[in-house]
Amino acid sequence: MRLPPPIWALLALGLILATDHWLPATSLPWAPLAIQAGLGGGLVALGLGLDLLAIARFVQVGTTITPWSIHRTSALVTTGLNSLSRNPMYLGMALWLTGVGLWLGSLVTPLAVAAFVAILTNTQIAAEERMLEEKFGQAYRDYKARVRRWI
Repeated sequence: MRLPPPIWALLALGLILATDHWLPATSLPWAPLAIQAGLGGGLVALGLGLDLLAIARFVQVGTTITPWSIHRTSALVTTGLNSLSRNPMYLGMALWLTGVGLWLGSLVTPLAVAAFVAILTNTQIAAEERMLEEKFGQAYRDYKARVRRWI
């Protein structure tokens, strides 16, 4: 059984926060705190904003946002943020994870975010793409050729 993407994001966040707290040597204040907080906070806000906008578009179209019930997908969303990325919700999660890690100066962040992206790409996204291709056929293949998976 696959874990839902928000759980993977929370696990990656937990890794970043735990290492920052219990292994302070994994945190490097590479810039003044105001810069870290500004850049990190900006990425957190951008990531959460992408998530909310993408969710709103799925709700507006009337299709499911839950990847564990993908069989209930009723529409292929190709507009809005989905015209720039096939996975704007997952991209949003990766951005806010990066933002938290940047804010903390965590050296573990690149590893945690890379693991998050790799796990989602190889499990969740691969399964979603197979299902969407089966369900929407050529329309999905055309969309896939036009829009990148992440960015």
